[in-house]
Amino acid sequence: MARLNRAADEVILTGVPLGFVWAAEGYRFDLYDGDRWQAHDLPILAAPHLFDGGTRIADAAGSLVLSRDMDPGVSGPLTLELLSGAGASELIRFDGLNAARLEVAQ
Repeated sequence: MARLNRAADEVILTGVPLGFVWAAEGYRFDLYDGDRWQAHDLPILAAPHLFDGGTRIADAAGSLVLSRDMDPGVSGPLTLELLSGAGASELIRFDGLNAARLEVAQ
């Protein structure tokens, strides 16, 4: 969640779109250089973040472009469900500007 917020801040500061790309095992941020998408050059955003301990994203795979207009897309805010190896779940919602944890009723 902190990295997603940092990526949104970077878009606001630079105006350069970032790609947020996720799969079950983790996520990464890509930078658009005007011609193509590539790994981001900031260390905190450069390396893919892979989950450990059996944690995974429930929605198998997807992507979202973080842009200066902070529009999360036509489907509204992005919500990802994180499943832990112990069976607990956690929802992360990203509205185009901020990522936040949502409480999950057990």
